[in-house]
Amino acid sequence: MALDITHIAAHALDSHSKEIADAILNHNLTSAWLKASNRIRVVTGGRTFHEKLIFAETGGFGWINKDEAIPIANNDSVTDAVYDIKVLAGPLMIYDLDKQMAQGESQVADLVETTLATAKSTMSNKMGVAIYNTGLDAKALHGLRLLVADAAGATVGGINSGTYTWFEAQRDTTGTATFNTNQAGIGVLSALHALCAGNDHDFPDLGVTTSAIWTLFQLSTTNVTRLIDTKVGALGYRTLDFLGTPIGWDANCPASHLYFLNSKYLYLRVLEGGNFVTSDWERVQGQLADYCTMHFYGQLTTNNRKKLGVCTAITG
Repeated sequence: MALDITHIAAHALDSHSKEIADAILNHNLTSAWLKASNRIRVVTGGRTFHEKLIFAETGGFGWINKDEAIPIANNDSVTDAVYDIKVLAGPLMIYDLDKQMAQGESQVADLVETTLATAKSTMSNKMGVAIYNTGLDAKALHGLRLLVADAAGATVGGINSGTYTWFEAQRDTTGTATFNTNQAGIGVLSALHALCAGNDHDFPDLGVTTSAIWTLFQLSTTNVTRLIDTKVGALGYRTLDFLGTPIGWDANCPASHLYFLNSKYLYLRVLEGGNFVTSDWERVQGQLADYCTMHFYGQLTTNNRKKLGVCTAITG
């Protein structure tokens, strides 16, 4: 009996859907870190994702006389950031000619494996790029270049940080062109690290940058730097210690940038039924081929931008 390749592919997709989603997210440092930090959250239903905001301070608290009334009204009307749900999708195709050429079990397995691997690789690359979206691509995720924007005043989750300054990210725009001279680069990183931590010493748990800047950091601390075993270490990502915060590199990180991130305040929200799932196989009209679609419904969100930071001008 001839092997039905599309049925085999459908079975592989159904039985390994979680492994496929994991493989896509683990393909890039930032999404792998979010997953390892339990920040991939599945949401049931809804037209948007809502994040309950964490304020620097709660309104109404202050020193009073013993007989003075305590103000109970919250003096800020904004309590939620609202994020649109984004869709990433594409087709998996198997051509009739390829099916006829793959007659043995090993050939069938190779064809199915190649088809799935290509889809996973493509989805991984699209996600990796979108995680650093500036917001100019309105169809893609609100990437780090929007959530932790280079300039003040960005609107994130429907909130204009120019008006609500407590929802502004930390940033260093001076940077350095002499990273290894007089510890200039270390000074920039230390200042931004402290800004993100704030008075409560809530330090970032990931620094992510380019491979070039990661190398400069390594060279600047040759005598004391060390590789550390982090939540993403088991996935093959090497990180260097900086004041207790692991720093790694991501090929999609924009040139001259370094981000400090805190997993307490950053999420990849996924709409239930949209975690890299596939449709049934169908015939392609007008072609000798079968296809199914793979899709993702989600958004990168934050509830506290003040704990996220970016350095924008490390050039050498």
